[in-house]
Amino acid sequence: MSAAQKNITINIGKDFFLTVNHKNSDGTPINLLGASFFARLRETYDSPIALADFVCEVQTPVSNGQVIISLSDEITALLERTKITQYVWDYNMIDAAGFIHEKLYGNVYVRGNASREDET
Repeated sequence: MSAAQKNITINIGKDFFLTVNHKNSDGTPINLLGASFFARLRETYDSPIALADFVCEVQTPVSNGQVIISLSDEITALLERTKITQYVWDYNMIDAAGFIHEKLYGNVYVRGNASREDET
């Protein structure tokens, strides 16, 4: 199965969460026992260094097939918002046999934060 495109928006200085539900072709949840996940944020897919690693937490029970992907507000505060900049990301599963499967990929749009503290 090929990876699906999922564009995301991250608010600067705010915690980011995304829930991913892994399902079989018949719509039933995939049991994630023995699987692990990782996701990274880069300026471009060719960038040699990742800007951030997302936290990927498999929810219990693992038979529900649910993973929460997150970035802390400290990490999102480091992202830059310009009119010409967007980032990219991907999300991968390492199955129980050790094989890596790309599950999601896409563009990351970064939004400013109007409710931040005023600058002095």
